[in-house]
Amino acid sequence: MIDVFAHDPAALIGSVRKPVLILQGERDLQVGRADAERLARANQRASMVLLPDTNHVLKAVSVDDRRTNAATYADPSLPLAPRVAEVIVTFVSAQTATP
Repeated sequence: MIDVFAHDPAALIGSVRKPVLILQGERDLQVGRADAERLARANQRASMVLLPDTNHVLKAVSVDDRRTNAATYADPSLPLAPRVAEVIVTFVSAQTATP
């Protein structure tokens, strides 16, 4: 893991020559909107989608309580937040439709 932290995510995403999807949950405790925006600026082919009431593990969280948010990480019975699957399907479909 130490090696992973030595890399700049924006530099890495900037070197990707394929389309990139950035899903940013607006209730993410680990990665902020500014981080997602920095990634999007680093790669012109990136598509960024903001997901309200969605956390880092793409689960729905409708309150600001950190403990409630973190509890979703360990609960595999919770479904993905609304729109997550739809956004991924739309992105992948657009890529497979493009020659």
